Amino acid sequence: NVVDSRLTESNAELYGARPLSTTLLPSERLAFTAGGKSGPIVDHLKEAVRQFPNDGCVLREMIQNADDAGATCLKFLLDNRSSTNNHGNRLLSNSMHQWQGPALWVYNDSVITDSDLEHITQFGGRAKSMDPGTIGFRGKGLSSIYRLTDVPSFVSGHRVVFIDYDGTNLKNRSNTTYPGVVIDYVTEQQGMSVFSDQFSVYNNIFGCQLTPRDDRQPVADFKGTLFRLPLRDGTKSHHITTPVEELRRALKSLVSDMDGLMPFLQNVKEIEIKDLDESGEEVQTLCRASIGAATYISGHCQASRLLSQTVRENLQWDELCHKISNGCGLMSLYTVDVMVWGEEPRRWLMAEG
Repeated sequence: NVVDSRLTESNAELYGARPLSTTLLPSERLAFTAGGKSGPIVDHLKEAVRQFPNDGCVLREMIQNADDAGATCLKFLLDNRSSTNNHGNRLLSNSMHQWQGPALWVYNDSVITDSDLEHITQFGGRAKSMDPGTIGFRGKGLSSIYRLTDVPSFVSGHRVVFIDYDGTNLKNRSNTTYPGVVIDYVTEQQGMSVFSDQFSVYNNIFGCQLTPRDDRQPVADFKGTLFRLPLRDGTKSHHITTPVEELRRALKSLVSDMDGLMPFLQNVKEIEIKDLDESGEEVQTLCRASIGAATYISGHCQASRLLSQTVRENLQWDELCHKISNGCGLMSLYTVDVMVWGEEPRRWLMAEG
């Protein structure tokens, strides 16, 4: 139905008139629950955010999240483009314009399944804690990103998902009970063209293409998962703001810790961190790190000789060497090489048992 523009949204909804935007681009509402806990979702998000005192904690949680999901490759991109650069009014709602500015992109090469999507909607739910193979199984991965943003979104497979937990940014599509908006971008290309400015910002980010380049190159399922976390810019009354420079410092701090982080990941073998300038034309690589295959050491004697060549004054190494020489407490030893772009490779001696 088409109604007079002077009729308010609330009155139009009262009379059963659907917004034209939801007719042009159908979407599915996604309900979120608090994993059996009582109280509004927003209260649980506030509690979760308190567990992450700084931006660096969020970055590490996203790495762990990808590792839990079985991803082998993870990439960060700090996008400095402002809402002025990402100009245009063809958005899902007028409120979304404030979220078209600087953002953190997080890519990994795992694909979110229907089961994963169900788990994502449960904050701290039992289903996650029972299955360590699911995305964010600790129940914190998704919650942690609210330290950076109010309106996260992600692309995976044939879906693009927006989460508006308080229902104020996607007013005609979301509410506090159904804050998730799911769009099948592969089959709904005609409708998406009406809101092209909303989706074009995703194009060319780690191979993502939500709108076609031309008629000869139709869009296809995205082979991986790409999160977009638009940063709070202070235009709204937020308890937490996310200055771009502060996040950049957190990323650079992560770079310095990379060689000590990667040996303890189970699946992720490659991490990249990049910085996109405000013009959107220049990308700077801050870090590229990878880890080699494990080389197992056979025999306690060989292991002891290797250990004796390390820093002997370090008590931990001495204790480990003593255990090996006595043949107790360890099942196997192996070495892994961590390669960080621009630095000499570093070899780690790892123990299992």
